Amino acid sequence: MVRTRLPSNPRGIMPPQDLGAPLEFDFEGQPVRGYAHETLAEALWAAGIRKLSRSPKYHRPRGAFCFAGQCGTCLVRVDGRPNVRACQQLVSAHMVCERQNAFPDADVDVLRAADWLFPQGMDHHHLMTGTKVGNAMFVRLVREMGGTGTLPDRPNEQFGPAQHVVFDVVVVGAGPAGLAASLAIAERNPQARVLLIDQQRQAGGSWLAEPDGAAHAQSQAAALRAQGVELWLQSTVLGHYSEDRTQTNAGCAPGMMAVLRPDHVAMVEARLFVCTTGAYEQNLPFARNDQPGVVAARACGRLVFGQRLLMAPTATLVFDPDLRLDYTDRLRAGLQSLGVEVTQMAVAQAHNVRPGQTKVVAVAAMPAPAFELPRQLGVPVGMQSARGGFSAQALEDGSTQVPFVFVAGDVCGYMGPHNAETHGRAVGRTVGLSLAKG
Repeated sequence: MVRTRLPSNPRGIMPPQDLGAPLEFDFEGQPVRGYAHETLAEALWAAGIRKLSRSPKYHRPRGAFCFAGQCGTCLVRVDGRPNVRACQQLVSAHMVCERQNAFPDADVDVLRAADWLFPQGMDHHHLMTGTKVGNAMFVRLVREMGGTGTLPDRPNEQFGPAQHVVFDVVVVGAGPAGLAASLAIAERNPQARVLLIDQQRQAGGSWLAEPDGAAHAQSQAAALRAQGVELWLQSTVLGHYSEDRTQTNAGCAPGMMAVLRPDHVAMVEARLFVCTTGAYEQNLPFARNDQPGVVAARACGRLVFGQRLLMAPTATLVFDPDLRLDYTDRLRAGLQSLGVEVTQMAVAQAHNVRPGQTKVVAVAAMPAPAFELPRQLGVPVGMQSARGGFSAQALEDGSTQVPFVFVAGDVCGYMGPHNAETHGRAVGRTVGLSLAKG
């Protein structure tokens, strides 16, 4: 399959060797070429494959939207494992991939008839409840059709035993705020044990969606390592369990944080926690906003500026005129500088927009603060409609009503990468001062 990559040019487009070694993997019986340093979703997009699965209820076509592991619309089956997020799975040679949640396949899915049979919507809770026999038949049918994906071909690989680790400070989220906060803490307290966690394969967060942002994120990550900060990538915080703790670390905050690492689970204790979890991508309400080829604006930026993947020669940016984002202008200018023809459209006029092989539709919606972890740690949340919705509540220095928890960046209400970095740096200094005081 033919890939469309931006050519090398003086604007700093990534040369092919930076993508890693070329390789081939199997996608539903067809060979697809990819590179070792890109994800399955990126490789499939580059090969012209947009449709990755079907929705569970109406079996409408689905494709990657956020490219950050947040939305769940790019679930595929990989090497016999169901529900793999294509945007988080690095490609490898001889990988076998297929779309799921469709019969007989995602292109010709007979189950999409549900959309035709119930044009006004399906209330599946009350279907076929008039008779006992009819209800029993319908329940059996629903059980066969329900769920997402099918069971794995073989048991999951066994992880190693859980590990218990202790740090002075744990920062969750390696975006602009997390990078800046971690660096400020380490600079102020060179002997402190600082851990920075992120579920992505590279640090940077929303910096990776900005023109030249990837280079800045790389320099920040290098500075962190030089300061001795431990950086865990491809690691997901499962939650914080306040009732669990050891008896040997009296100086630590109550509870343990469970972190899913690539090959084991780590139970983490710390004196202080800093939540820099950023914000999720959101969509805007317009007809067919869920079809493959419609992506979040920051996802478009991550692929073009971070992975140097030309999504399409033309792009339509859909925006809400009542909630204009500065990022829309930066994305438009960045795309145009690479030769992409860009048009902008208010959401009220977007009902006729159609993505395709030569056009991507990028939705510029206000990101929603990822407040779940601070909330679980006991930090109160409040509604800030103008800044994305519910967000963590804190003082200007990032301190919260929970003595051992600080917050910084977009989790406090969307502020964008530059302001998030400034805020993270200031909060990091406060945390560093708290450590010095003991």
